[in-house]
Amino acid sequence: MLPDKCRHCSFISALSTFVNLAANRCYKIRMFFHYVIIQSYFTFKCLITVDTSTKNAITSYFGMIRN
Repeated sequence: MLPDKCRHCSFISALSTFVNLAANRCYKIRMFFHYVIIQSYFTFKCLITVDTSTKNAITSYFGMIRN
């Protein structure tokens, strides 16, 4: 099995590829994706925002909330 960090990086990479392909067909994409991992006493959330009208860049916000 892969470590959690490696799995998370693979997921973000795959999502980034998907968004880049979709951005080629759409002028403006707003994608809000909440990815929740519950591990021991913490919940990790990732909010990804894509706005292709400006820079074609993905902005990620990572947060950690104690349960």
